[in-house]
Amino acid sequence: MRTFFFTLLLIPVSFSILAQSANNKPKLVVGIVIDQMRQDYLWRYYDRYADDGFKRILTQGFQFKNAHYNYNGTLTGPGHASIYTGTTPSRHGIIGNDWYDREAGTKVNCVGDPGVKPLGGSGKGQGVSPHRMEVTTVTDELSIFTNHRAKVVGVSYKDRGATLPAGHNPTGAYWYDGATGEFVTSTYFRTALPDWLIAFNNLQLPKKYVQQHWEPLYPIETYTSSIDDDNPYEHARWRKETPTFPYDLSGDRNPYGSFYGSPFANTVLTELALAALEGEKMGTDAITDFLTISYSSTDSEGHAVGPRAVEIEDMYLRLDRDLAHLMQELDQKVGKDGYVLFISADHGVVDNSRYLVDHKYPAGRFGDSLIQVVREKVQRKYGEGEWFLDLNASEIFLNRPLIKYRGIDLAEIQTFTADCLMEFPFVSEVFTATALAQRNITDPFIQLVQNGYNTKRSGDVMMVMKSGFLYGKPHDKGTTHGTPYTYDTHIPILFYGAGIPAGFSVRKVAITDIAPTVSMLLEIPLPSGATGTPLLELFEQ
Repeated sequence: MRTFFFTLLLIPVSFSILAQSANNKPKLVVGIVIDQMRQDYLWRYYDRYADDGFKRILTQGFQFKNAHYNYNGTLTGPGHASIYTGTTPSRHGIIGNDWYDREAGTKVNCVGDPGVKPLGGSGKGQGVSPHRMEVTTVTDELSIFTNHRAKVVGVSYKDRGATLPAGHNPTGAYWYDGATGEFVTSTYFRTALPDWLIAFNNLQLPKKYVQQHWEPLYPIETYTSSIDDDNPYEHARWRKETPTFPYDLSGDRNPYGSFYGSPFANTVLTELALAALEGEKMGTDAITDFLTISYSSTDSEGHAVGPRAVEIEDMYLRLDRDLAHLMQELDQKVGKDGYVLFISADHGVVDNSRYLVDHKYPAGRFGDSLIQVVREKVQRKYGEGEWFLDLNASEIFLNRPLIKYRGIDLAEIQTFTADCLMEFPFVSEVFTATALAQRNITDPFIQLVQNGYNTKRSGDVMMVMKSGFLYGKPHDKGTTHGTPYTYDTHIPILFYGAGIPAGFSVRKVAITDIAPTVSMLLEIPLPSGATGTPLLELFEQ
């Protein structure tokens, strides 16, 4: 009898705990990806950020200071897929922004889908869907868990930045049409644009901002975290002869197309996100909704000028204001205790190689002669033929049908090609597909390459250049990303909002830990291919 009575006492307590757990779930999750954001941008510009933007998140939320991408091939498509699937390209299948498809015999875009059509704007360009992403996202799992009552919306300037985070069956995913200055979608997601998006496009905000000049927020001499505004490492944009302020955005041949490389594009995207929030009535009931935002302008300008530019510093100071505005609106519309927000990046970026060389750091450029020399050596050994079907700065796709026809062992020609590449002084490592498929590698650096290798989609030979080396000519301006070096892998992971403790950690964590963390916060299943681990610091305090 006493046991029965004690059990009865426990029952309401158990129900109370369950009810409390459900009630504590946020009404809205906001996932923010800032394209090409390095971790050190939080540190370098910290004193210039306002109290209600990045600083609000850094002081009231939780910062993982030592967060990294855990694979080679640090690009936009794989980055967004990895954040939201909780796994690496080896499993989710998005190995690049595009890649050579052996079955199709041509290159394919990571979100390109010939089976669907563009919807809205000019109606031109490729059809878009997430059909090449081979596992579920955390946004997918939220939709499934709530029987598709959760509203999931993704917005970005890039189609892949909107599509991959939103997942396979969202409420909507919307990206920018540079020909018209409008935001569009595809027939994969909808049969017609929602009324709220039509109304937003009718505001013609890009057209208004294109008429403006981009000038620094503060006197140019105060930008001491950057190098001189006029320098030999940056591309001049918007028809200017020098890469210097001010910029007349209307001066470009295609002002709508180049507009998204300006900081005003971040402002417009913020307004689009808020329009989606209002139009879809997100965060208004007990069912958690998910809004994904990917700011692309930082990447567009970052490629042109590099991470030391005054333009980048100014862009982040302006983005800081956009984030402040976003959070103020979330406070009012969802409630300060009603949402959880996280911020990360899809990759980092390296300094301009000429800048590094001029300052005596190891770096350089390599050109097409690399492949030409290797191609000639392969032909001398195996005979005339088109042995390379496709290649880029990191991998080579061999002509497997020709190799089979000639009776050549695939592993042998892969190894020979790799050995030829290793003869170049700027090549650090070369790996064959046969070796990577063994999956018995213990070296941490090589594991990064293996994590970026997909058995069915990747090339036959994977290359890693030495630190600081980029494809191009010695005096090329601008920069890029894509390697397993820390300048490309070290990115922010910030969490803020309901139930998130204040603090920081210097423990090394991976980008693939974000999705499992959100799954645990929402108490929903993990994405189907998740290999990451929940960030325990958010649950232990």
